[in-house]
Amino acid sequence: MSSGRQIFAVFCSPHDRRAQNSGCDALKPGDILVAPITDPSWTPLFLAAAGVIVDVGAVMSHSVIVARDLGIPCAVSVTDATKIIPDGALVELDGDTGTVTILSLAPQTMAPAA
Repeated sequence: MSSGRQIFAVFCSPHDRRAQNSGCDALKPGDILVAPITDPSWTPLFLAAAGVIVDVGAVMSHSVIVARDLGIPCAVSVTDATKIIPDGALVELDGDTGTVTILSLAPQTMAPAA
């Protein structure tokens, strides 16, 4: 899994009106998808994501299984992640430990260094 990567966080939901205005359209390859919960309708969004952070989930949840299959890090049961992490925040996601570190809450305007 990917550890120590600094990546933009983007709130997105295929079911949420808020996402129609910013989230899903703003999700670019390499971004981290931040979601309240996922189900199979979210799967296409995982393809562009470099990682996934989910408010609710468990070891055998949809998010974990799809992320594992795609080889991207995932952190589930990150309570209130969609409320705490704004669009464009810079976060570090460690899929091995499930740790999410917010590096900057300010929206980022350029791609982070690799």
